[in-house]
Amino acid sequence: DRCIGVVVDEAHVMVEWGKSSNESTKAFRESYSKIVELQSLLSSKARFMLFTATATSATQATIFSMLNPQSNDVYCEIYHPNKNNVRFTVEQISMGKEDGRYLVNFFDFIMEEIIAKKEHTCKTIIYVNTRKEVNLLNNGM
Repeated sequence: DRCIGVVVDEAHVMVEWGKSSNESTKAFRESYSKIVELQSLLSSKARFMLFTATATSATQATIFSMLNPQSNDVYCEIYHPNKNNVRFTVEQISMGKEDGRYLVNFFDFIMEEIIAKKEHTCKTIIYVNTRKEVNLLNNGM
């Protein structure tokens, strides 16, 4: 009775990680798809708020069907993830060198900006495929 709501950020992972894409593999984080089971434990007055900037229309539909909402229980506000101050880039980097300098050299322009602007540097997230690459970047930068 004391819980008035549940907030889920990055709600698209309820589907993307919580459900298997085929019957022969297990979901990466099956418990994520079970977040909606909280509905049965909470007061009927408790509401769910789900946030995501990257859910496709199909993912949104799956999330709504998982919640099994009554028509008057749902308010949906959709914002497009493309923003003027956000850039998404995918680059294929050759894995030719063993020492990892190829990866560090690729991101030199970011390091130069961090050194020049310090705490005024724009927020930057770099995704790499392996922990080894994370360590190479961390040690090289």
